[in-house]
Amino acid sequence: MNVLVNDRLWIENAACRSASVDPEVFFPSERGFDVEEAALEICRGCPVVDRCREYTIESDRQLASVYHVHGICGGLTQAQRRAIKVGHRGLTALGLGVCRGCERPFRPKGTKATEFPGTVIERCKRLCTRCVTKKKSR
Repeated sequence: MNVLVNDRLWIENAACRSASVDPEVFFPSERGFDVEEAALEICRGCPVVDRCREYTIESDRQLASVYHVHGICGGLTQAQRRAIKVGHRGLTALGLGVCRGCERPFRPKGTKATEFPGTVIERCKRLCTRCVTKKKSR
C-alpha cells in the first residue's frame, strides 16, 4: 500500500481529472443519495478507482479524527469512509453494520456517542433514529 501512497502518478489517469468533470461534484453541499450519485457514477467508470480507494483509505487512517474526511473519493462517500475508519478501530469486529439510510456505522446499544465517534444507534430495520424520523415525515 505504501507504493500507492508514495507513487501518485496514477492520479493523472483518474476520471475526476478530466476537463469535462466539475470537481465540485465530489464535495456536495447537500447530503443525500441523488446528490452523491453523480460523483459515484464518475468513480464507477474510473480506470484507477481501486488505487484511489486504497490511497484514500490509507490517508484517512493517518488522520486522528473521523471528522476530517470530506467529500466523495475513491468511489466512497464520506459516511462509508467514516465507517471504514471506525471499523479499523475495532467496531466492525462487533458485526453491527451501517445504517442503510445514511450509511453511518452502528455502535453497540447502551454505549455513548463519545465512546464511538461518528456512529449511531440502530433503531429498527437497519435504520438509525434520524433516518426512521425522515422516512416517517415523507
